[in-house]
Amino acid sequence: PFELIRHLARSQGDARKAVAELVQNALDEQATKVTIDRRREEGDAVLSILDDGCGVLPRLPRDEALTSIAKNIGHSRKRELSFDERMRQAMLGQYGIGLLGFWALGHELRMISRVADSPVWALTLFEDSPRFTVEPLPGDLGRTGTWTEVQVRRLHRAALPSTVGSRLATWLSVELRGQLIRHGTRLELFD
Repeated sequence: PFELIRHLARSQGDARKAVAELVQNALDEQATKVTIDRRREEGDAVLSILDDGCGVLPRLPRDEALTSIAKNIGHSRKRELSFDERMRQAMLGQYGIGLLGFWALGHELRMISRVADSPVWALTLFEDSPRFTVEPLPGDLGRTGTWTEVQVRRLHRAALPSTVGSRLATWLSVELRGQLIRHGTRLELFD
């Protein structure tokens, strides 16, 4: 029920922890490089997390994969793995609620996905709303291969100070250090 989703999303109050959850999702998909970029688009602050992992539900067509993500908040495929298997793969989380942390960061989450040079599709979730959209994007956005970009758009004023490149880099290096080393993942931050 949406009231439960609202309660879970509002329980995440730390913008840095919300970013760590999004980076953790990339690590769980075997990303070797994660790039975090904060920029302005059309006057709004945007935080972008781009990774080169396996992709979102890579065996499904992009529209089906992204629709599945939107319709299955609270149901993680990681739950099907044993504790030992999650530890072997260095995967955290099993509840399917990590994306909800974006409510601590901004008003809108956009997940853009491409697998093996497939067409590019985007899922958009909205803060405090059960509504979502899944739509194809024109062109290849200048990237080939498999990649996922999560953009949190229209950042909250309260999230801006803690998502500045140097502050966020320091915090993430402590919070995710073991995970980054274990995965051999390079983290890049731009501001």
